[in-house]
Parts: sequence; structure tokens; C-alpha cells
Amino acid sequence: SASASPSPPLQKAAGDATFMTTTGSEVKSLDVSGERYFVVSTAVPNRYRFWGLNIVLCMPEKDILGDIVKGRNTAIGVTVGVFVAAAMLSFGLVYALLQPLSDVSRRMLD
Repeated sequence: SASASPSPPLQKAAGDATFMTTTGSEVKSLDVSGERYFVVSTAVPNRYRFWGLNIVLCMPEKDILGDIVKGRNTAIGVTVGVFVAAAMLSFGLVYALLQPLSDVSRRMLD
């Protein structure tokens, strides 16, 4: 029985009989002892109506989203770095291009 399982997320999911005996696929997000889990229940198709079987998968949210968050943070960091470098390069280029103009202006005043 799922309620006698040593897995705390499976024990919590077992409390919902509709979820455990779904005829299709169903996904839930459960909070167990401060940790979030994705729990999926999927029916195993068979010809016998009196016998139903579901496969239940419990996976910690951090296992799924951890690499996604790390990738997002890396992409943001790279984007900010490229933007800052491009802004500094632009300011330097504008300064270098306008420097001869100040020399011409100074000569015109002399």
C-alpha cells in the first residue's frame, strides 16, 4: 500500500484516492516537511476493468528546477556583462572620435 511506503511524498499523495486511481495522467505539487515535490500519477492501460494499476512518480522540485535556475542566472550574468562591456566600449569609441573635434575647435579659436 502506498500509505505504508517509507517515502513521505508518496504517503501524502496516497491520502488522495482520486489522484492515486486516475484513469489518465495527473500532476500535483506537494509540500512535504518544507520541501516541494512534483508527484505524477499515470494509469497503466489494461483490458480488465476490475484491475487497475497506476504508476506514481515523486521527484523533488529542486532536482528539476535547480539546473533551470542556475542556467537562467548564468544567462542573466552573461547578458549584463556583455551590456556593460558594450557600453564601456561605446563611451571609449565616442571619446576617441570626438577628441580631434576639440583640437579643431581649439585651432579655430587661435
